Amino acid sequence: MVSFGGFYIDVNGTRHQLTFIEDVSLNEVDEQIRILEKVKGIISLTKVSSNGMTSDLEVYIQFGLYMPMLGLYDADDEYIVYSIHDETQPSTLSEMLGEPFPSTSISDDVNKIKLIIEEYISSESEHVVPGLEKYN
Repeated sequence: MVSFGGFYIDVNGTRHQLTFIEDVSLNEVDEQIRILEKVKGIISLTKVSSNGMTSDLEVYIQFGLYMPMLGLYDADDEYIVYSIHDETQPSTLSEMLGEPFPSTSISDDVNKIKLIIEEYISSESEHVVPGLEKYN
């Protein structure tokens, strides 16, 4: 089971809380992404695996740009963050929601982001989603 939540900030600067969904479907996530494509915000998906470990997939969204970050605990109970790494992007910093992040971790390909979310939701186990690499 994957829970969903988040928020967005509209063009007037007003913050809106997204409805919390305890057992989210792909269609519900798609619907929320369509709402957020033209604003900025964060969606968060959380999963508790059968061994009791929690993982979080957060997607920062800013006017059609997306930055997914997956947080997992490794075998040593160390929290590791994974993100995309797009070599075609410049090796500079870009701002997402007022904070600097590597441009290589940001994508304008919403379909790529949807595939990452689909893999996260449909997977029965806690693992690194294809397309994500350890965030440095």
